[in-house]
Formats: sequence, C-alpha cells, structure tokens
Amino acid sequence: MCGHVACLMPDDPNITEDPLRPLISTLLLLLAGCSGRSLPATADDGSSCPTKLAIQTMPPFACNPVVFVGVTLAVAPQRVLFTDRATLGSNSGSDPDLFAIQTSSGTTQQLTADSASTALLGVDREAVLLAEVQDHDTPTRLALRDGEKVTELGSYLRPVAQPGATMYAALPSHPVSGHSAVWRTEDSIYLYDGSAVRALSTASKASFGMPWIDGKQVVWSSHDGEDDEVYLHDGTTVHRLTDNSTNDRHPALSDGRVFWLCGQSEDAICIWESGASRVLDTGTSCGAPDADDGMASWICDDQVRLFDGSVVRTVTTSSDVSRDGVQLDGGKLLWLEVNPGPISPASTGQLVIWDGAATHVVAQVGLPCIWCNAYYPPLDLGLSDGAIGWSYASPPTYFGAGDAHCGWARLTEACR
Repeated sequence: MCGHVACLMPDDPNITEDPLRPLISTLLLLLAGCSGRSLPATADDGSSCPTKLAIQTMPPFACNPVVFVGVTLAVAPQRVLFTDRATLGSNSGSDPDLFAIQTSSGTTQQLTADSASTALLGVDREAVLLAEVQDHDTPTRLALRDGEKVTELGSYLRPVAQPGATMYAALPSHPVSGHSAVWRTEDSIYLYDGSAVRALSTASKASFGMPWIDGKQVVWSSHDGEDDEVYLHDGTTVHRLTDNSTNDRHPALSDGRVFWLCGQSEDAICIWESGASRVLDTGTSCGAPDADDGMASWICDDQVRLFDGSVVRTVTTSSDVSRDGVQLDGGKLLWLEVNPGPISPASTGQLVIWDGAATHVVAQVGLPCIWCNAYYPPLDLGLSDGAIGWSYASPPTYFGAGDAHCGWARLTEACR
C-alpha cells in the first residue's frame, strides 16, 4: 500500500562510533529544537537511540464534502475522518456520510448512515462534532459523537460551520476539546460543556470563522459595530481581550495562551497571556495562527514561523509557501507550498512537514482555485499524533463532479 517511505535524520559528521553516540545524538536533536516527539525511540536493549521519522504516504481515496458546511477531512490520533457518499469509494448516489480510517491498520469504517448530508465540523480524539444538513432554509441539526454516544445539540438556522479560508487552504480550527464542543450562528457563540448547551455570546454580528476551545476555555472574534475583536471565556466569565480600531481575527488557544491575527493590515500576530496582550511578530501577508502545547505557528513574509513558548524562530523561508493552513502538533509542522506558475484551475502544490530539524515533501496535491471562482471547498489539512490527512489528493477537480480524492500518510519513528 505504501507509496513511498522517507527518513528524516539530521547527521553530524563529528559524532564517531562510540558508546556515547546515542546520548550525544539525542542531546543534539533536543538542541536543534526536536521537541514534541510522541515517544523516544529505543534500541532492542531498551536504551535510547538516534531517531528517524518515516513517512508512509498511502494511495488516494474517494471523498466528498457537504459544500459550504464543515470540512472534508480531519485528523485525530490514529484516525483520519472524512465524508463521502454512502457507498464507500463512490462519489455518486446518496448524500455524504462520515467514515474513519484507522491509521494503524489502514481499514475504513462507516460511522453514519443518514438520509441527510452529514458534515464534519471538528474532532478531538473520540469526540466528533457533526452537522446534519437538509437545505439552506431548514435548521441544521448538530450532534457530538463521542465514541458510541451521540448527544443532540439542537438545530440552528444557517450556522457558521466552516473554519474559513482565503485562497487555498482552510484556516486552523479547533471546535472540539475532550467531551466539549463550540460552534457559532450568525449572531451567537454556543458551548456544549459535556452536560448542557449554553450561549456564551449574543454579539450583534459574529465574524467569519469558528470559535476555538481548549479544555474549559473558549476564544472567538466578533464584530463590535466597528471592527472585529477577540473574546475569551475562561470557564466562568467572558472577557474582551482587544478594544481598538483594527480587526483582530482568527484567534487560537492553547494552555492559557491566546494567539490571533492583528495589526492595521492584518500584518502582525498578537498574544495574550497572564492577563496581558502584546505584539508577538510582525510582517506582511500574515496568515492565521495554529496553537498546540502552549506554542503557536503561522506564516509571515513567506516564512513559516514558530513561537516555542519563549521566542519566535523562523523554520523555513520559501516564496512558494501559502500563508494559510499551517498545522502544529507535538512540535511538528505541516504546511502547503504552491508550485511555481500562474494561478489557475490547473495549479498544484506540495505538502511539507518539519519534524523539528528537517523538512520533507509528503505529497503532491491539487489546489482549489478559489480566486479563480473554479473550485470549492478549500484544501483541508490535518496533523495529529502519527497521522497526516489532506483533501485534493488528485489533480484539481470540482468537488461534486464525481472524482474527488483525499490522501493520508502514517508517521512512525525508529532507531536510525
């Protein structure tokens, strides 16, 4: 099944073969910034060893979205979830249902079988936020599937149920955390805390994008009548984090830190921590941040940048980096690079992963040319604990034309 296997391992010619090599190599990896690995590799005798990251890219598979609602694909630990027609492997026939690939075995399981279209809004481990879509003027039913338990969350007329996008890739989003979920309508933010649904905000106008939840905390941006501002629900009280004359959008949240796109022309990344906010980074053409383990990642000035909890560092620079959709998980980064050439419905790109020390191309992808008014929805990317997933695995095709495909890859680590 494996399309290709690639190993990433920074070599140091100054290290000689001696009994201290495993320890020295491990320290070099840590100094190089190789943090967040799921588990350190061990030799047969139980000792630590220099590691390499193996990427097994699997063949594309059929998938189909619910257009304008949710995402086509999302990744949880050891699972890739996606929507497709009820007949697996076919893009014709009934409305989309939810499927899951178990990345350890590669087997696929159908999770829903409804008469309505099932849209995927978000996932965190076993909990999946779903929308059952009828038509534009019929209320959309939301539900949280947590293992075998399904909790009905109510019906809402035209909920804002997509993370948003600009040109190519969907923006990072995190609407599910543990057994809780958040979502928004045109004028309210809602939270299901594991026991009940309640409204957190009744703003006059909710801005574009999904709220973000991490544990008991929730962040979102809403329009205050003049521009978009960022709000935080700390588990008890709603706090307004920004109050200015510029737009503050696309907040991300992790370990009590809030990151968002800010600045007069959305040319900066801001952070709120310990009760105070400040500008973390500036640039031009900046994209929305992703957050994990108290860290954050974003793209400015054609550079992939990482806040490691202390300082901002540049991971890589490339004029081909798309500013949207960078993914951060366990110290690893995943992003999209657009292949050179004029923007057109035939544009293509490649997915690149950084393991803390080195980068490698995961797969070639087609691109949704939203500015060309040709393809929708945006490219969905997912990275979580040993798995990568993406839509547009085949050359660009209009979703709904009958030949849409997604892709996935398995990440493993072993002794070098």
